[in-house]
Formats: sequence, structure tokens, C-alpha cells
Amino acid sequence: MSESHDLPAVERITVGAVGPPGQRLFLLQARQGPEVVTLKLEKVQVAALSQSLAKLLSGLGRTAAASETVDLEEPTEPEWIVGTLGVGYDEDSDRILLIAEELTPDDEDDLLAGVARFGTTREQVAALAIRGTQLVEAGRPSCPLCGYPLDPSGHACPRTNGHRPPTGPDAPGPRAGAERAADVLTVLSCGEVEMQGRMPWSSNATFLVTAKLGGHSLPAVYKPHRGERPLWDFPDGIYQREAAAYQLSVALAWDLVPETVVRPDGPLGPGSVQRFVPADFSEHYFTLLEQGNHHEALRAIAAFDLVANNADRKSGHCLLGEDGHIWAIDNALCFHPEAKLRTVVWDFGGEDIPEGLLADIGRLAQDLPDGLRTLLTDEECEAVVRRARAVVRQPRFPAPGPERRAYPWPLV
Repeated sequence: MSESHDLPAVERITVGAVGPPGQRLFLLQARQGPEVVTLKLEKVQVAALSQSLAKLLSGLGRTAAASETVDLEEPTEPEWIVGTLGVGYDEDSDRILLIAEELTPDDEDDLLAGVARFGTTREQVAALAIRGTQLVEAGRPSCPLCGYPLDPSGHACPRTNGHRPPTGPDAPGPRAGAERAADVLTVLSCGEVEMQGRMPWSSNATFLVTAKLGGHSLPAVYKPHRGERPLWDFPDGIYQREAAAYQLSVALAWDLVPETVVRPDGPLGPGSVQRFVPADFSEHYFTLLEQGNHHEALRAIAAFDLVANNADRKSGHCLLGEDGHIWAIDNALCFHPEAKLRTVVWDFGGEDIPEGLLADIGRLAQDLPDGLRTLLTDEECEAVVRRARAVVRQPRFPAPGPERRAYPWPLV
């Protein structure tokens, strides 16, 4: 039977690795008083932990800067191997909990497995997420499909039934450095936000900013609450809907909305902060529609807007990123419980919604994520589920009807 540990208020927590790339031993280590706990992890667990912590922080908001990242200390010999990792938040203590359970052989009783519980501060978790992301990036590159490390000759990827994806300079890959989702969310949630200037042609006050944390510098778009113009049909605080749209994009696994968080401590007060997308700004929905290779992404945006009930999808809200990815931005006028769909994306009206998109919407209709529930009212959440179920029942893109205004203004 392995030893269990309960450290409710750790003084330090970190991840690290020993050994050369390709043979590294990944470790999770925490200390409280004289007790030091060291556990063995896999690289993919470090990456998943960093991403989970960053997402949790983005939902909690920022109260202080991240603490300094720390190195491993002796002893670095792991007590046992981690099988599962979980994270949660204890509101009473304002601590983030990490729970690790030991990996046990199939023929052994799980009741004999070791369990480690670590209570951490937000500052410690922010540093841990950054440290974990940096640690993963320092080794072999990850497969863009399954996330497991690539050898120089490739690897047997389970997502391609054993076929080896390319590994050379032309191979596809995840965004590098601060562009990885876990790191982006950490920087946006916990970094210092510096104003660069106001962005023109915006209905509400919108600012280009730089978020800085732990050596990372990330351009972002900041929309403060105090810069919003009152609307007769939407409640106050539409900046939160920008973050809700990102959470919906994550829940559907469509990667349409850039990483977006709510910052209660922005330079001009509470507001949304979204990763800035370098793009070809001469392109927009109408120009992208002329190129058939973009239709799949545009259909996904049309389906997204059905579920989100987007009341203001202009052509310029569809960006062609420098990496060729199409993004949907400016999603503040979404999630109203009443039908308000106004969009320029009507060109697929009457078509069947692709089966892949439909399956994702059906899953959402059964399980609305907590990330949405914390940003929307109960009525708005119920409306999201109701719209998702309606799409599943009638899986066709609608056409604009004469009963109400179907197009936003201006169109671009």
C-alpha cells in the first residue's frame, strides 16, 4: 500500500524533469513544512494539468500576480506514479485543490492506491501553469493530433490508426510558445495588462493592450465595462458575453473564438481580454465566401451563431488569421433568451448541417459546461440548451425570414 498525503496549504509546488530530452522523468513536487512529496507524471499529464489550471484561473479572475516559478528540490525520487489528476476550487478557503491518485495495475485493489491532495493559492497555480507549459515546450515537439511526443522519425499516432504523421519543417503543429492555449489563458488571466491605444471604428470602447507574465508578452484586445454603450435589448455588462462565446467555442471543440477571459482588474476596470489575432484584414466573410476552401469553417460559424443566438454577426467579424485559420470575433451581442439572430451568414440556408457539427451540438444540449453557467444567467443557459436541441431536431441552416430584421448594420 502506497503512502497518501494531505497538504492543505502548500508552501511551494512545481513540476520539473530530470534526464535528457526523450528520456526525461517528469515530476510533480509539493512541500508543506518539512514534508516534501514527489510524484512521477507523464509529459501529456503535465500539459493537461497546465491547461486545466489555466482554464480554472480564467474563470476565477485575477487577484494578484503569479508567484515565481521554482525548481525541484531533493528528494527527486518519486514515491509513486500518478494515474489520474484532478483540479477543483474551494471557495471557503479560496484555494485551488490538486488531487493525484496512484496508477495501479488492473489486478490490484484501488483502495490500496496512494492519494495526494495539495491546497494551493491562485498565485502558485499561475506559476505552476507557466512552469508546466515551459517544461513541455523544452522537450521534443508534440504530435499535432494526439499530443504525445514526436521522435525524429515520427511516431505511431493513435489518432491516425498507427500511421506516422510528418515531423519536418512543413509538418502541421500546435501554436508554439505563448500561443498555446494553456499559456495564453494564464497570461491573459494573470498577466499585467498594459494599454497600447484605442482601436478605431468600434461601437464600444475597445483597446489594444499587451499582457505580460513570466517572460511572455501577448497582444490582446481589452473591452472594459465602463466603455459600453447602453442597449435597450441587452443587459448591462456585455463584455462577459465575449468570454461566454469563447467558452461555447471550447465546449463545441470548434476553435472559432480566440482565447478570452474576464479581468475584474483591467486598466479601466472590469472587462474582457481576448488574444489579438494577426490577420489579413482585407479579408472578411463576403471575400472568404468566394473561396470554396473556407466554406467548412464558415458553416461552423453559421452553426455557432445559431446556438449562441448572435444578434450582430457582421462580415468583418470573420477573420482570416495569418496561419490560414478563420476566427469569429466580436461576440458580445449573443446569448439573449429571445430570438435575435442577425447575421450576414445566410448563404448556407436550406442546407443540411454537417453531421460532425450536429454531433457536437447534440453533446452540448445534454451537458452545458460550467464555464458558460458562471457567465450567463439561468434563463440564458436554458435558452442555449433549447436552441441546441432545436438544431438537433431540425438539422438545417435557416434562411432569413420576412418577419424580422435578419441582417446587421452595417454589413461589414
